[in-house]
Amino acid sequence: MSAPPLITRPPVLKEPPPFLPTGNLWISLSLVDRRDGSL
Repeated sequence: MSAPPLITRPPVLKEPPPFLPTGNLWISLSLVDRRDGSL
């Protein structure tokens, strides 16, 4: 439920955190958060 605020910030799409194994997953979460907006 408590998703990090980085997901809603556009800079994340350009600079994905190094601790993430896959940048695609992070981008997908960002897109879903922007489209759905319920996260």
